Amino acid sequence: MSREKLEFYKALLFIGDLLIDEDEATAQNIFIVALEGFTSMDVHRSRAQCMLRLGDLAQKKGETIEAAELWKSARPLFERSLQAKYVAAIDTRLVALEQNHQNSLAHLTTLHALTITMEEDTETVKMPVADEPTVVDLVVV
Repeated sequence: MSREKLEFYKALLFIGDLLIDEDEATAQNIFIVALEGFTSMDVHRSRAQCMLRLGDLAQKKGETIEAAELWKSARPLFERSLQAKYVAAIDTRLVALEQNHQNSLAHLTTLHALTITMEEDTETVKMPVADEPTVVDLVVV
């Protein structure tokens, strides 16, 4: 019975892989069910594979915090399973995610520093940057 359950959850993982590019929502649901099954059976490597794929789907949807949490949870499971290439792949994803985050913060900081509205009496001078609608008000008295 236990062997049959393991094969069933492996089949779900495979089906999720087939659907990941065509129907992300269904693939996500399949990976969640497979993850629950592998977790109940304490199968580390397969749990990590589900988490890796769920993290990739989360990142595609812009849910970077969830993606990072899933990848960080998968990493030690891959380590326990001696899957060095997956550990390296997760490390690469996390570094890229951090770099994108830092670049976004730097871009926003630049926009806020350069987009200034100055009011002097009744005259308003605007200095927009890169067609961004964000405006920081600076009132000169």
